[in-house]
Amino acid sequence: AAPPNTAATLPAASVTFDAHATREADAQGRERQLVVIVDKLEAQAAGATAQLSGRAQRKSLGPGAPPGRSQGERGGTWFIDAKGKLADFDPLPWYPGAEGSPWREGQHRFSGNIDAKLELPSSSADIQDVMALAQQARGTFDVVLDNARLAGVPLEGTLAWRNDSGAPQLRGTLVAA
Repeated sequence: AAPPNTAATLPAASVTFDAHATREADAQGRERQLVVIVDKLEAQAAGATAQLSGRAQRKSLGPGAPPGRSQGERGGTWFIDAKGKLADFDPLPWYPGAEGSPWREGQHRFSGNIDAKLELPSSSADIQDVMALAQQARGTFDVVLDNARLAGVPLEGTLAWRNDSGAPQLRGTLVAA
């Protein structure tokens, strides 16, 4: 028998993807900019729908780059503007939990929205841990959870992350009825 968390137990899914990327180079052929646009990413499985659209743009470092980083170096900053939506997602087929566990017995459904407008350092050395990323990233990241259920309990909530000055702020609410 297959282990519980394999493709054999996952629901049938369909994915629709429409995206494109463009690169811009300087006179010496060095990349100056990369733009990735996701017009539509939609996945459907077991009555659930996940949607994503957005734009990610990386501008390479220029003559004013910090010491040790050259203009031609792959790097620079990512600018991300994305929106997502989740409707009627049941995590149980994807993570069934232990046989006979309360998790497996519960009724779960998640619905909500994500809106991100972020400026992120592109070097992985700059984002090795979540706290460093939270301090270096700039922008907003909002999550709204609505009409959701966890183990049959109705949930609604919000999570809002902001960082305009290097002092990140995180606020959230969660209401279980």
